[in-house]
Order: sequence, then structure tokens, then C-alpha cells
Amino acid sequence: MQPNATPNVPVYLLAHLRLISAFASASLWFSSSVLRISIMHNARIMLRNPYVSMLRTNPA
Repeated sequence: MQPNATPNVPVYLLAHLRLISAFASASLWFSSSVLRISIMHNARIMLRNPYVSMLRTNPA
């Protein structure tokens, strides 16, 4: 394996790893924020809806 045959492969892989890690962290943050917003929204709807709260506290 000659070191001067493909000199751009390590830089290419490093750039792609950096891009992949940045994209993964961004998607993880986005999914966690969306999940948190949806959980807060569902809790607000449950607190506002008396029927849902009655079903939750008194399961028939």
C-alpha cells in the first residue's frame, strides 16, 4: 500500500466522520427536543381535559 497513491483518502474520511458526527448530534438534539415538546403538549392536553384526567385517576 503506497502512501502517495491516494493521499486524499484520510482527509476525506476524517471530513466525512466529522460531518456524520455533527449530523448525528444535530438529529439527536432535534429528536430529543421534539419528544420533549410533544410530551409537554400531551401533558398540557391531559391536564386541560377533565375526561382524560377522570379516566386517568379512576380507571373503570
